Amino acid sequence: MFLRQHWSGAIAYGTGRLAFGLAISAPYAFSTNYASDSWTRYTADKTKLRTFDIQPSVAFAVTPEFSVGGALNIEHVSASLGNYLPNLAASLPDGHQRLKGKGWDIGWSVGAQYHRGPVSLGLSYKSGIKHTLSGTLTNEGLLGPLAPQNGVFDTKARFRTPSQLTGSVRYKVAPQLTLNAQVVRYGWSKFDAIDLGAPFNVAIPENYRNSWSYSGGVDYAVSPVWTIRAGIQHAQTPTQNGARDARVPDSNRWNFSMGTSYLISKAVTLDAAASYITFKDAPIDRITAAYAGTPAQTPILVNGALENAHAFVFSLGARFDF
Repeated sequence: MFLRQHWSGAIAYGTGRLAFGLAISAPYAFSTNYASDSWTRYTADKTKLRTFDIQPSVAFAVTPEFSVGGALNIEHVSASLGNYLPNLAASLPDGHQRLKGKGWDIGWSVGAQYHRGPVSLGLSYKSGIKHTLSGTLTNEGLLGPLAPQNGVFDTKARFRTPSQLTGSVRYKVAPQLTLNAQVVRYGWSKFDAIDLGAPFNVAIPENYRNSWSYSGGVDYAVSPVWTIRAGIQHAQTPTQNGARDARVPDSNRWNFSMGTSYLISKAVTLDAAASYITFKDAPIDRITAAYAGTPAQTPILVNGALENAHAFVFSLGARFDF
């Protein structure tokens, strides 16, 4: 069992047909941590990724029914990827490798909304971001002919986060009841490798695929100050059989959620939600190699599985009008 915290916040100000906003969020954040004697240790032991996204935005009401907007996505990434390395003799203790880096990069987003009668339509696109992280690769504990590879080496790592195309619709079927639906396409195929610069000049293959998520839900206004919600989502994993490793043991999932909002004053609304996520069983079977491209190249054969995986997510928030 583990507990992880995420947070986000946003502020907006409108005047006439023009509105400005600023949002801060963490779109990608995960950690995996395996023991030093785990069967995963030659592909992953400790992995940590944190992103921090600052999004200034502007929106314009072209007509009372139709609005458009755009934003910058100023994103900071910090990452740490570790794994053990086999020495040339099985009787020798393992060595260890850790790649660390961080950096700032920029993407963009655009969107449009249309409202008419009981129907609201939305369409948005968030660009992928090409990240360049400056950091170090640390090797330690290598023995014998491998010992010259020990040390701390400055390097750069490059990879891409996915684009996102989102379409949504809301339909108010009654004064108290609103139906919602959303489809998202993720351009994960751009995350095909993590490229290490000099002095290594190698690529760590990832081979992600584009994926989709589909969701639907309902809002029901119990009273003028209290609303309850429920929804369900199915999301495809971008990882593929034969290319999935223990660093990101992901699979297709179902997400079941419930939430509520309560207006405690004219200016303050409290929001709360809970989700249960269940993951499909999937193999962890990616074949890699230690010391790839050298005379010491050693195949790393992994044969494991993600089984009976699930997660609980709880959220609490507040909205203030001024």
